[in-house]
Amino acid sequence: MSVPTTSHNAGRTEAPRRRSRRLRALTVLTAGVTAVLGWAVCVPLIGLDLTVRLGAASSPQHVGAGAVAVAALVAGLGGWAWLGLLERATSSARRVWTGTALAALAVSMTGPLAGQTPETVAALASLHLLVAVVVVIGLRRSASSSGSQA
Repeated sequence: MSVPTTSHNAGRTEAPRRRSRRLRALTVLTAGVTAVLGWAVCVPLIGLDLTVRLGAASSPQHVGAGAVAVAALVAGLGGWAWLGLLERATSSARRVWTGTALAALAVSMTGPLAGQTPETVAALASLHLLVAVVVVIGLRRSASSSGSQA
């Protein structure tokens, strides 16, 4: 038996969705800002040269604030999209999303290994962890436990 949707019922489900979207958007933006602040500590403040080599034949590339911000925003938006899909597909979206987010972090930690110096590797790994903490905690908090929010 289905219950007809009224504006009263729609209002009850729309408010949590709106809050969830706001929290997710704030999480993604916070991840980008956190990454740039972390970069600012590493590069201008401490004076590290974040240079990577993406393959034996490639030339060294400097990791700038723009690249750091874009990578963090892409990671956050990708996590948001994956969480939204899981919420539509399973009632255990939060648990599945958290597991896959942590697996993605583990895979992403191979990226900093392209750093030219041990300091660069440590700084890039720290940036990855900073962004992961923001994204995982923020998006996990926004996840519906029943699979009904997006």
